[in-house]
Amino acid sequence: METTATFAGGTEVEQDELAREFETRLVESSTLAFRVAYSVLRQREDAEDVAQEAFARAYRRFRQLRDRSRFRAWLVRMTWPLAARAATRPGRRTHPPPRRPRRDRSSGSGRRSCGAPSTPFP
Repeated sequence: METTATFAGGTEVEQDELAREFETRLVESSTLAFRVAYSVLRQREDAEDVAQEAFARAYRRFRQLRDRSRFRAWLVRMTWPLAARAATRPGRRTHPPPRRPRRDRSSGSGRRSCGAPSTPFP
């Protein structure tokens, strides 16, 4: 995310320092917002949209974050409700995630047999 916009208030030097610090924190947490959003939405495109919105909000509100060492937790707290809201949005992409093919257990699963029948009940 390019930080060309300025942070509201403060001198130009303070704004530059805030922008650099935000970029550093963003790089350290680059996939976090996406992973949180994807865990809720299970759709890549929707999760990317939510992560982008979370980063934009974090950028606008970064000056308000008192304890900068808590950036990751703050980003999660910002992303989770955005993802939950997106999950209930009308017109949301609803195609299910691809399913993994099931393994055929009748042709041997690669487990060692202990002599017990393969089905627990006759």
